[in-house]
Amino acid sequence: MVYVGEECCSSYLSGLTEFLRLFVTLHLRRLEAWPQFPVLDLLALLFRYTFLQPDLDAYYGCLDIWAVFLDHLATKCSLKTENREAVAAKYHEAVLSLLERLDDEREDPDGQTEWSELLRRTADLLERVATLYPLDVRALLLTGWHETLEPYVSLPSLLVSAAAFGSAQRLHEAELPPGALRPTLVEVHAQSLATLRPWCHWMTAALAGHLSTSVQVDDLVAEMTVAVTVRSGALVDCPQIQQLYGRAGQLTLGKQDRLLLYRALSSLLLLPWQRAGDQLWEERRRHLAVFLDSLTAEFRRLRLTPGLADSRELRDRAKPVISQTLSTLSEIVTNVRSEVTKTKQLCHDCLQDTIRDSLWVFTVFAAQPDVCQDVLSFFLAAFEALRAQMGGQFAEQCVQMFIDVFSRDALARNMLEEGRWRLRLKVPFFDLLAAVLEHNWRYFFRSSVLKTLSSVAEEDEVTNEKQFVVILEAMGQSFLQADINVFRLNLATLQMLNCKWKLYHKPVFRRLLLARFMTVLLQTLLQRSHDLLRDEIAGCLHELAAVDFADFFDRFVPGVLLDTPGLDAPQRRTLAALLPRRTDLPTFSADLHRFVSDLRYYPAGQ
Repeated sequence: MVYVGEECCSSYLSGLTEFLRLFVTLHLRRLEAWPQFPVLDLLALLFRYTFLQPDLDAYYGCLDIWAVFLDHLATKCSLKTENREAVAAKYHEAVLSLLERLDDEREDPDGQTEWSELLRRTADLLERVATLYPLDVRALLLTGWHETLEPYVSLPSLLVSAAAFGSAQRLHEAELPPGALRPTLVEVHAQSLATLRPWCHWMTAALAGHLSTSVQVDDLVAEMTVAVTVRSGALVDCPQIQQLYGRAGQLTLGKQDRLLLYRALSSLLLLPWQRAGDQLWEERRRHLAVFLDSLTAEFRRLRLTPGLADSRELRDRAKPVISQTLSTLSEIVTNVRSEVTKTKQLCHDCLQDTIRDSLWVFTVFAAQPDVCQDVLSFFLAAFEALRAQMGGQFAEQCVQMFIDVFSRDALARNMLEEGRWRLRLKVPFFDLLAAVLEHNWRYFFRSSVLKTLSSVAEEDEVTNEKQFVVILEAMGQSFLQADINVFRLNLATLQMLNCKWKLYHKPVFRRLLLARFMTVLLQTLLQRSHDLLRDEIAGCLHELAAVDFADFFDRFVPGVLLDTPGLDAPQRRTLAALLPRRTDLPTFSADLHRFVSDLRYYPAGQ
């Protein structure tokens, strides 16, 4: 056996490991059939070789060999011509010895143990062994589990006692002199409550639905833990919970505490209860209406405030109310995005008046980007989560309203100027426009059954051309800005709309926007303003050109060269020849990048 130590060349070890892998892969099956071949001795040597490796990379190379061997063993056991019991018994000791040596004593440079790294990178090896020897693997794991579990058996009761004591004594409200003691007590109390979360399912099952009230559930962390993790309908009947629903809008809390509490309270009413036969949706509706009325009362009163639209002072005072209410509602709505239809319908029914009020707020505060950002973020969250419940007619009204408020001039002023607030406003605005275009395509292109069934191809008629063009022009104008995140978002939106709805082939797009988009994207490549997206830009240009490749090569490219200053006719012909009529994406992209590079430097070189 080769001695493996620091003095052994790493390249030699790597070559030897590769030789062993090939030997096991290609020759073991044949040699195993020869009775005189000492296969168990070979495995014993491989076993020693595996656990004498000087570093983890070499060690994992050896584990790959064991994986190949176990695959071979599993295949052999599955053959009808083989005696499974005899084959398994033959290699039982070798394989179980491998498992027992996979301990946690060796650490890698990042501090991870060998066992945790093994689980992360080679879990399939354990699966192979368990397939061959399930009872042995189960016994091995249970032994380690029982040994590890023993110190923690009494942990849940200790945690409950600590959490109950902290809540009963209200340590988080204790009046103490300034210093580190009070923050420490708050931290300890919060951590003891948060640590209970993994045990909530077992505690609830053990209590058979009888929830203990020894821990004050109006504590923020406890409320979040119990409501979101356990989802027990018994909580709704707690007097403290019912009081919170009616007082939600009157509580004075920090932003994070407020979001945590409100999300917990809404989750308890909106998310399906676990192991509950009757979900009591109507009772939930009553509680949710009370909760949201309390939460949005001040926000809804804004519409009744005389002179709000004309008074800057009143608008400034209203901003914190708008921001706090809409950020909270955005959190609640986002939380139900992946939930069942019943949950979404309940959420929409109780929020629909507030959604309409938010649109009114948008019209009043359209010139103030900070408020617009809050409204757009909320409406985007509501649109993505509750699109089906909001209905197509209401979505069309919203589209019309947004376009009317952000007229062409207002768009240029509010969206395309640089500035701290405007940069923050762009992403939610364009996110919303993308969602509107994707999910309300029929608002712009209405198709009839007769047109669909007609054998004669008719041009798609755009029914709201002005709004459609304004939205896409806003996206095109954003390509002239420095914000790469907005550029990436809108480029992806265009490609998505073309893939889903054939945007580039629509007559209105070809007539008014196709050449303009190709020009601005080509200029972006020339100016290298967004070089990180050069491949995505080339892919988009390919899709745009594919609408009519002949027109692209015969009219668009010569037009670009004609508009480029400093080029004479022979130079234009030379540059045009660098972009041959090759239309597959990889070749087109390579030709386009070469053309752009030469067009960028050719005038300077001349």
